[in-house]
Amino acid sequence: MTTPEPAPRMRPWLKIVLFGSLAVNLLVVGLAVGMALKGPMGRDRPPGRDYVTPYTRAFDAEQRKALRRAFFAMMRAQPKKSPGGFVRGYEEALEILRAEPFDPDQLRSHLKQQAEASDARRTQGQNVVVEFIAGMPAEERKAFAARLEVQIEELKTRRDTWRGKSRDKFGGGKDHRHRDHD
Repeated sequence: MTTPEPAPRMRPWLKIVLFGSLAVNLLVVGLAVGMALKGPMGRDRPPGRDYVTPYTRAFDAEQRKALRRAFFAMMRAQPKKSPGGFVRGYEEALEILRAEPFDPDQLRSHLKQQAEASDARRTQGQNVVVEFIAGMPAEERKAFAARLEVQIEELKTRRDTWRGKSRDKFGGGKDHRHRDHD
């Protein structure tokens, strides 16, 4: 009786390629799910903008480094909820997607759990930012506020530009369904 040969090990570069492919696929799925749940981006939310961005951009480079260190220190101090971290959650989604029969309720529940974990991380990040700002001397905090004001003005400009392009693309905001025809 012969013993079967062990399966060949996956090469490290192939793991990287597969992980990259998975990341791109999940990005596409995330965009599709987001559009399905929230609809296309509204006129009040220009593409690619997160509401925290003006705050993070208002910190200077050294402050952003310190914030990153504080955030990662906070994350390391927390007990791990599952082996593999957030990547394992995406792998579990793959298992659900490939299962026969497909169970949409199981995917819905899984996506909800991932969203809740993301919300928790965002809240933790907000707490780190608030604590960081609370520890600033008044002069630094005022300088931060001045830089934030510049970021807000830039955001308004981008919003107005984006809205203008939207209006132009869709006929200047006019409803063309009810045009008078000569």
